[in-house]
Amino acid sequence: MKKMLDFVKTTILGGLVAIVPIAVLLVSLGMVLGILIDITTAMADVLPYSAVASTTIIFGVALVALAGI
Repeated sequence: MKKMLDFVKTTILGGLVAIVPIAVLLVSLGMVLGILIDITTAMADVLPYSAVASTTIIFGVALVALAGI
């Protein structure tokens, strides 16, 4: 019984060590992408293109900036 309890503890600890950093990374990237979209949306007002082209440019710039980070 003790071996099984140790195995469960080790498995849970190992899962937390793997899952928590990934979750923190995804949440952080989501927040950064939101900020980048806000910044580029403000820039869209000065773009002389149609709404579709401006939206495409905004998301492209945000994704390039996110990849750069």
